Amino acid sequence: MPLLKEIRDALLHLAFPHVCEGCGTDNLQPEHLLCLRCSSSLPSTNFHLHPGNPIEKIFWGRIEISRGMAQYYFTKESLMQHLMHQFKYKGNKDVGVYLGKLMGWAMAESNRFTNVDVLIPLPLHKSKEHKRIVNS
Repeated sequence: MPLLKEIRDALLHLAFPHVCEGCGTDNLQPEHLLCLRCSSSLPSTNFHLHPGNPIEKIFWGRIEISRGMAQYYFTKESLMQHLMHQFKYKGNKDVGVYLGKLMGWAMAESNRFTNVDVLIPLPLHKSKEHKRIVNS
């Protein structure tokens, strides 16, 4: 039986390959969207560990917040831009869930976000907001 399962899995992988969203390799765990190399190359800010980080400073004097963070740096022509485009423009919700889990783990690791009331996402264009409201 184990041999039949391996053959079935190999045929399924051949027909429907599970590949890394970053580099296209098929050397990754089934529950991951990025291989180890791409995952470790994500440009982490580590802002979740530091009070008074640049994201928090953006809000100083504008609105009262107790904590803020951005999980990753965003640069043009980067893996992060590719992932954001997959999520925002190609409708790849799995990317959003995956990055959300990474951000949640980072927030839990820091112990600065134990009593979070609100998470504020990226601004949404009005047409995209309407589309999400209609489709939900």
